[in-house]
Amino acid sequence: MERVIKKPPYLLIGIMMLGTLVTILNSSSLNIALPLIMVDLQIEHYSTIQWLTTINMLVSGILIPTSAYFITKFKSHHIFILTMVLFTSGSLFAFVAPNFTLLMIARILQASATAILMPLLMNVMLVSFSREDRGKAMGIFGMIYMIAPVISPLLAGLVINLFNWRGVFLLVTLISAVPLVLGIFKLKNVLEQKETTIDFVSLLQSSSGFTALLLGLNNVELYGWLDWRVGGLVLLGLMFLILFIVRQFKINTPLIDLSVYKYSMFSLASAISVIIALLIYAPMIIMPFYLQNVRGYSPLVSGLIPIPGTLLMALMMPVTGKWYDKIGASKLGIFGFTLITVSTFALSRLTLDTKTMSVILLLAIRSFGFSFVLMPMQTNGLNQLPSRLNAAGTAVNSTVQQVMGAIGIAIFLSLKTGVIQREMPYVGNYAGEMLQLNLDAINFTFLIGFFLGIFGLLLSVFVKKIICEEE
Repeated sequence: MERVIKKPPYLLIGIMMLGTLVTILNSSSLNIALPLIMVDLQIEHYSTIQWLTTINMLVSGILIPTSAYFITKFKSHHIFILTMVLFTSGSLFAFVAPNFTLLMIARILQASATAILMPLLMNVMLVSFSREDRGKAMGIFGMIYMIAPVISPLLAGLVINLFNWRGVFLLVTLISAVPLVLGIFKLKNVLEQKETTIDFVSLLQSSSGFTALLLGLNNVELYGWLDWRVGGLVLLGLMFLILFIVRQFKINTPLIDLSVYKYSMFSLASAISVIIALLIYAPMIIMPFYLQNVRGYSPLVSGLIPIPGTLLMALMMPVTGKWYDKIGASKLGIFGFTLITVSTFALSRLTLDTKTMSVILLLAIRSFGFSFVLMPMQTNGLNQLPSRLNAAGTAVNSTVQQVMGAIGIAIFLSLKTGVIQREMPYVGNYAGEMLQLNLDAINFTFLIGFFLGIFGLLLSVFVKKIICEEE
């Protein structure tokens, strides 16, 4: 039988959730501060300042594969305390950083902690709740995960108005100190440890692969896919990752145990996670182009428009988690992807005078659909794994989400840019024609999202609620 704690340690989980929430708040609140940081630190190009957010995906891609090793070898409360020390130190360092280089180092410290905290919390929750109750528990976690991006821009905007961009990092430092202190005095170990080793060749391969891949993808909008700074780096990254994958099946102690893909429902859930990552991350980048560049809304207004949908998705997470425990993921997935597909198609028909309330409603329907597929699909896949593969499963899931999110942003931005470059010779210099061209490019990206949604809908049909009986 799988080891499950008889009474879930709610205080322990709450402290870990608070620590994880702070890291999410930090990541999502930084975007609103970027223009001010750019001016204050005299950064000339936006592509340079954007690295303050891109570095989070890069570090996550490198470190998440090692999370299974740390979680298996070291006690859970020790890992949490050390990562919170790392995160709090990085936040304080960012607050006082006098230049861009030192600010980047501080962001790397923060990202290193974030990359370990999320898989750690997922593993603690897997052993704290029975398979029958995991859906509801993961739903509550999903609600907290989705509320953070709603709170952070408003909180960051308030702090910046009262102080400056450094106030955001000071606030994060003070908040992160709370779970750190609570963790020192209240946490205890809940995960089983065993002796394991880390394969440094695999670590070098994965680090090189993710670094080259994300560096290349970050250059897509600047240089296009055929430039060596994109295509060359992407190919180099893929080569290293292929070597990494092959090696994982050949060695006795892989960095990530890819045998999780021998379990059909985990593999299917992973494929669906790829589609979800592509669909959920890209519009976060594309929609502001429509709201600000085409419709002329202020950044504040364009940031407020998605909030009703995000709140709806957050509030629905515990509900859909509870429904998953009763009816499984397939029916929820079919319903959710239907909503996502229909609303995404409607967003591909945006006009220059689409009513604001219509945009809010479509984004809300889309977010409502995501609440039916996010945690239920992930939970269903993890439930099929034996307990010995919990750490590997969560590491794989986290890596897939981070990497595919970065790839999705690059692909959708390049699609938008490609449409504009292709049609530019046929467009006059009139402002109205340029607006229409930008609108056509945005609509095309949502149309591609519509077809991805159909694919996700088809995959949901094959999802089955299977409980693994292995230890």
